[in-house]
Amino acid sequence: MATIAMLILFLVLGGGMIKFIFKLGLGIIGLVLALVFLPVLLVVILLALPLAVIGGFLGLVIKLLPVLVVGGLGYFGYKYYKENYQTW
Repeated sequence: MATIAMLILFLVLGGGMIKFIFKLGLGIIGLVLALVFLPVLLVVILLALPLAVIGGFLGLVIKLLPVLVVGGLGYFGYKYYKENYQTW
């Protein structure tokens, strides 16, 4: 009977304390991990940002490649025609 009473008292009084210590420990672990991995995350972001920008511009150039080719052929073809076949 005393054992049951002690278990009930432990759950009522001590359960909250264990929960508090557990949350405090996890909070400290979380803070340490955040402080350790924040510089790593910033370095990864700083390395990935130029790659994303270059990749974006490369994708834009690839999508506009037909326009650039046709426009360039028209421009240089007209220039060639003007220099070589103009009669006046």
